[in-house]
Amino acid sequence: MKMKNKLNIIIIIFFSVNVLFAQQNNFERVKISRDDIALNGMIFPVRGEGPCPVVLLLYGFLGGESDIFSIGEKLQESGILTLTFNYSGTYGSEGEYSMENTPKDIDAAFDFLITKENVARYNIDTSKFYLGGYSYGGGMVLTYAANNPQIKAIFSIAGTDHGEFFREYFRNYVFAKMIDEMFEQLKAPNGPVRFMKGKLPKETTQEEIAGTILNWINN
Repeated sequence: MKMKNKLNIIIIIFFSVNVLFAQQNNFERVKISRDDIALNGMIFPVRGEGPCPVVLLLYGFLGGESDIFSIGEKLQESGILTLTFNYSGTYGSEGEYSMENTPKDIDAAFDFLITKENVARYNIDTSKFYLGGYSYGGGMVLTYAANNPQIKAIFSIAGTDHGEFFREYFRNYVFAKMIDEMFEQLKAPNGPVRFMKGKLPKETTQEEIAGTILNWINN
């Protein structure tokens, strides 16, 4: 019983579907360029006087097409612009999904926010950048912000411990089987995710995962 509860908790934290509330009318759909691919984004602009702070809000696994817990709308009402986006290879964003690509996607989203055109268009205060995320995104917030001094503050909602997730995956056969079946259902063309070749959990080794996490920490 305890093992079953533990597995349920890990599944909920890592794969919980974003709780998405009613669609809002006060946002804009945007395209974020990363190298030669385009990521689907959603921005909640602030109308008013004076430059506004910015929150880059990261989706949980595997993204979505609406506001996360209505956070974008609530921040907008408080005078804070919010940008969220779908990771490469998910929900219509071009490219392929991998954990290694997510930090690159975050870089591209920040680059989008600091272009002269968008700073002027959205009246952005480039000295007040904040980063937040939910579940998978919450875990990425912690690793990414540790190496980006431009970010002034962070928040993580039920953030995933990616290292603990993979330790459980390699240790627990029942858990690994459950995850493998879930990923098979998510794979394109029938699912919403185009996984990078060789990047499914069952296709990786413990050494490769450890190397990925260390690379996040050291870079």
